[in-house]
Amino acid sequence: MDKTALYANEKEKKQHIHNIEFIAHDTGIPYDDVALLYEVALDKARKGAKVKDYLPILVPRKVKYVLTTRQIGRAKTVLHPDCNWAWIDIPVLPPGDRT
Repeated sequence: MDKTALYANEKEKKQHIHNIEFIAHDTGIPYDDVALLYEVALDKARKGAKVKDYLPILVPRKVKYVLTTRQIGRAKTVLHPDCNWAWIDIPVLPPGDRT
């Protein structure tokens, strides 16, 4: 994945970074783990999107959905560049144990 082509301009980059920070704060998942998923999801969405103006809205929704619905045990679902879904282990506190 080419990170230089991931963002169209500096304004869009700041918007996506803000989205990553918000998701990380809201879910209690480390920023780097959210950023990994977010950037892969953004890359895949950008390649298939006809209207790229909606990516800052749609990608965070997809990422947050994945992170909040796949919190079974200690495994998280993360998009893999070569397939639709792959499992990796990311330590996560159960929803009631977040401080």
